[in-house]
Amino acid sequence: MDSAAVEEIKRHFGVVAEGLRSDMRVIAEGQDIVREGLERLDNRMETRFERVETRLDRVDIRLDRVDVRLEHVETRIDQVDKRLGQVDTRLEQVDTRLEQVDTRLEQVDTRLGQVDTRLEQVDTRLGQVDTRLGQVDTRLGQVDTRLGHVEDGLGGLNGKVAGLTDIVQRVYSELTGRLKDHDQRLAALERKPAKSR
Repeated sequence: MDSAAVEEIKRHFGVVAEGLRSDMRVIAEGQDIVREGLERLDNRMETRFERVETRLDRVDIRLDRVDVRLEHVETRIDQVDKRLGQVDTRLEQVDTRLEQVDTRLEQVDTRLGQVDTRLEQVDTRLGQVDTRLGQVDTRLGQVDTRLGHVEDGLGGLNGKVAGLTDIVQRVYSELTGRLKDHDQRLAALERKPAKSR
């Protein structure tokens, strides 16, 4: 190998080395850019993570509040369950009472049927009573007619009774006078034996 060839190889390696140096500079600059980008990205990610942590803290606070509210809701639901149990019991009692009312209504219906039957019998009897009252009215008409005749007869009797009243008064006066005479005589007779003694 001659010196010219060696020089050519050196020169060629020098060019390659220069290319490699420039490539290494580009890679180094690229690494710097990548580092800066990664640092920026890291800063952004940290900021975002902080924001996310803040939000998560807020979410935790809200979840705690929700837990408290849920506990209140569960308590209220338990109370509602108890009340619903009481309502169920009352509804069962109401059902029992309604059944009793139905039974009573059936008894009332039966009694009303009996009353209807009795009312029909009463209507029949009232019809008979109406017939009898018609007969009574007829008889009363006859009685009224007879009473008219009796009143006419009583008018004549009143005159006779007036005459008899006068006679009775006279007889009474005479008897009263005679009784007085007899009383005086008896009194006199009672006095005589007392004097003779």
